Amino acid sequence: MNPVAITLPVISTKKKMKKKELLKKCIQNIDITTFDSTKILNGFHEHSDKLGNLKEAVDIYLKMLNDKNCNIILAISGNANITGDIKIYSDFIKYKLVDAIIIGGANLIDIDFFEALGFNYYKGSNHISDSKLHEFYINRCSERFVDEDDLLIVDETIKEIADQLSPRTYSSRELISEFGKYLQLYANKKDSIIQLAYENCIPVFCPDLALSRAGYGLLKHYHDNENRRICFDPLKDLSELGDLNNISSSIGIVSIGEDIITNMAFNTVKYSEQVGGQVHTFKYSLLFSDINSGDRTCHFSNLSEAHSKGFIKGKQKKHICLDPKISIPLLGSALYHSRIYTSRKQRFLSRVYI
Repeated sequence: MNPVAITLPVISTKKKMKKKELLKKCIQNIDITTFDSTKILNGFHEHSDKLGNLKEAVDIYLKMLNDKNCNIILAISGNANITGDIKIYSDFIKYKLVDAIIIGGANLIDIDFFEALGFNYYKGSNHISDSKLHEFYINRCSERFVDEDDLLIVDETIKEIADQLSPRTYSSRELISEFGKYLQLYANKKDSIIQLAYENCIPVFCPDLALSRAGYGLLKHYHDNENRRICFDPLKDLSELGDLNNISSSIGIVSIGEDIITNMAFNTVKYSEQVGGQVHTFKYSLLFSDINSGDRTCHFSNLSEAHSKGFIKGKQKKHICLDPKISIPLLGSALYHSRIYTSRKQRFLSRVYI
């Protein structure tokens, strides 16, 4: 597998200078190892229910980590923007706080893979028009700016990886493993979620992979390789997620945000049932979302719904109704500083699929 080199659109020197002015404030990633939130969390029970729930969530998470048979699924929804949080989740991998990941494509490819190639997101501004941004090949992503020229390299890199694979049907987990293999060799920024998951045999599933920038690269591959195309089969994902549930005698879920990713994580119970596997309901369940149960306009699984469907058992569950941008750094810091990772064994769940 070789590194990718592509030719980008040519823009004038004057435009390059203006573009550089617009893209000058990089968004920095939070490092949970640099501060200890334990004392803050220990005092939260004396304050509001939301903050007290976060302390309870840490306690439940520690129970999961101390359960020698528990496999922990981390579900990161598409509406949980991880810009600035990538290092938190890669540290979850590095410090053995998670055993499998289900994640939205925009987070995994457009942010994690993108930054692993050495690119950045930048602080945006509402004081410049969208037409002007388009003129400079800058995309507005909520409150962030991103260079479209950099995203084009993501597209081409995905295509080149796909071009070098054997023509067969792949699950998203298999494709992401190949992306991890590439980043292990050529990443300009080490320790991405994809790379660390590959190196630690943590399976990563991305059911909406084709809806991310990976879709552009895979489409180019599909168009240019009529006689030796790879195929991405989402049904293979469901089968493999069923296998994940089947092998987990004790299982926990940590869901960041709420959307179809959360649904799929809980539905591993049903997937295992459908393929004739041994069904294991979730013994531990944590949901980090600032959406109240009465505010939902779409039908996605919250903890009560999942419990009513038989996906959850027991009382080790908690919904932390607090912005994950606040709750997850505090959670991660407390888990890291507990040093529980020094005694927890790595699960290497990707080996199940070999």
